[in-house]
Amino acid sequence: DGLIVAWGDEVVAGPTPTTLGHTAIAAGGAHSLAIDSSGALVQWESTSFAGMSGSPPSGNDFVAIDAAGVHSVALRLDGTVESWGGSITPCAYTGAPTGAGHLAISAGYPNLAVRADGSLAAWGCGQLPSMPSDLDFTAVAAGDGYGLGLRNDTSIAAWGDDTYGQVSSAPTATGYTAIAAGYAHGLALRDDGTLDAWGNYWPGGSSAGPGTTGIAPGADFVAMDTSFSASSNELNFLALRQDHSPLTFQFSPAAGMMIGAPVNDEGDPQIILAFVPEPAAGLLGLAALAALGALGRQRFKPS
Repeated sequence: DGLIVAWGDEVVAGPTPTTLGHTAIAAGGAHSLAIDSSGALVQWESTSFAGMSGSPPSGNDFVAIDAAGVHSVALRLDGTVESWGGSITPCAYTGAPTGAGHLAISAGYPNLAVRADGSLAAWGCGQLPSMPSDLDFTAVAAGDGYGLGLRNDTSIAAWGDDTYGQVSSAPTATGYTAIAAGYAHGLALRDDGTLDAWGNYWPGGSSAGPGTTGIAPGADFVAMDTSFSASSNELNFLALRQDHSPLTFQFSPAAGMMIGAPVNDEGDPQIILAFVPEPAAGLLGLAALAALGALGRQRFKPS
């Protein structure tokens, strides 16, 4: 029915719209976005962050949205890219590519887009070195100083800052249907419904390496998102199952222990994560999800 369901820190998120008919959602560090039933953009934030994220463009032809810290990007029906934000970091959203025909967008540092010919475009703070020049990309995910791209052959390309292995530890196989980028870690959805992660998904830790397949229990995932909040030093994962129920799991150094994390054959925890079932547990009928943090975006497995 297009109703938006939200949980977490309302000091950051602000009051969530209660109307029906929304078709897409995205969450940034200080604001959230949605596309309503008319194709127009809806943006909200708490009073603590009022005005920090700028004003969204008008129109009733939006088909995709994404949000980062205090800026956002959107895609119109004709493939035109819109980018906006507040006055705190104007470099984060200036210089968006012009013209129509863009296929995909992602908000980050810098932002990324896929052009009609399958090539990549980047704009905003922190231009990426060695961005691929190939013409076979179908999706992108922008992190902090690095980027991920999904190719036609379902393989993943990664480039930019590799401090925590977010580039060099990216999967080299094919069979991926969706990608997401956090502060210094990547998340990918396989065509068999499992999730993989790599890079520094342990805040304050070292590179996790490439061997983190099956990051969440189950092989029935159809969508996922990830974020990392530098201010709270917490990392969040969201995943949506085939029955449209969500799974949320989080790592916080303050927790100091594993809670419900998947284990290997010897019974040892595979990853330092804490599963947080409430209030997400019990929710059914969800069609999309977005993680709120320093970086936020939604990723879906094609139907």
